[in-house]
Amino acid sequence: MIIPDWLQIIAATGLTMIVLYGSILKLPREWIKARHTILNELFTCSMCLGFWSGFSVSYLTNNGFTLHIVIGLASSASSWLYDSVIGYMQSLDVYYSRKLKK
Repeated sequence: MIIPDWLQIIAATGLTMIVLYGSILKLPREWIKARHTILNELFTCSMCLGFWSGFSVSYLTNNGFTLHIVIGLASSASSWLYDSVIGYMQSLDVYYSRKLKK
């Protein structure tokens, strides 16, 4: 089955968010971060993890090597964008929640 590129990018973005923020993966994520400096950096950067998630998803769907890189880069950008938008929305929620309490 051929999976469209846009769906691979969405899947990789979802994978990135689950690995970065998923509560079910908190214990293994913290264990890995405490023991490996480079993986600690990887698990705190949505762009970095997004690239490797996209590369992995593309690899698992058996695309050509060049497409692995392209999907990885696109996933990195979409992961960063998604993370930034959600972070901004959470900041607005906190700001207005505090403002309404005054």
